[in-house]
This record gives sequence, C-alpha cells and structure tokens, in this order.
Amino acid sequence: MSEKIAVLGAGSFGTAMAHLLAKKGSTVMLWGRDVSVIEEVSSLQTSQRYITGQLEVFHITCDIDKALKDSTMVLFAVPCQALRGLLRNIKDKIPNDALIINLAKGIEIDTNFLPSEIFCD
Repeated sequence: MSEKIAVLGAGSFGTAMAHLLAKKGSTVMLWGRDVSVIEEVSSLQTSQRYITGQLEVFHITCDIDKALKDSTMVLFAVPCQALRGLLRNIKDKIPNDALIINLAKGIEIDTNFLPSEIFCD
C-alpha cells in the first residue's frame, strides 16, 4: 500500500502542511469544513485566505470518511477547541495501523487539557 496522508483541518497550518507534504511526493488528502475553502482549492489550486501563491497538487474534501479512507498517516491540524469533538466523531473511522500526529496547540478551555491529554481522554 502506498502512503496516503490525511490532513484534518484546512486552515492555514493544515493547508501549509498538505502543500509541503505533497511537494515532497506524498499522496495527501486535506479535509476541511469550510466549503468555500474546499471549492477554491479544488478548482484553482490556491487558498487566498490562508496561503499566497500556487499550491502543490493534493486532494481536498469536506467528506471526513473519504479523507480517512486507507490513510497510513493522520495529521490533526484543527484548533484545540475542536479537537475533542472531531475525535469523538471519527475515532472508529481512523485506520487501525495509521500513524497519528497532532499539530494542535493550546489548552482546552473547559478542562485545561493539552491536546495530548484530549487524545488520551
């Protein structure tokens, strides 16, 4: 199986990571919730909102199942406050052998948990 990286979070950091990983030759699927961002990147290979210039070619979707399907690596690039909800929604969808990498920073307001603690919880 070839490497497929799912980057969850199509904000500035997730988009930059998807761009850099695709530039290195990885197959990348970027997932985001904002349909306008998804449509812009899909049709124009740019993200005026987050990154200037032409983006490296990668796949992008609003469909979390499609993003995670057959992923060998899952990068979480969502805000810390969104991390717990996302994890609840996808915990059974992440491939068992996928490497999970957290890029989120900060502290969860309600619990004072760090992202690593949210993953464990």
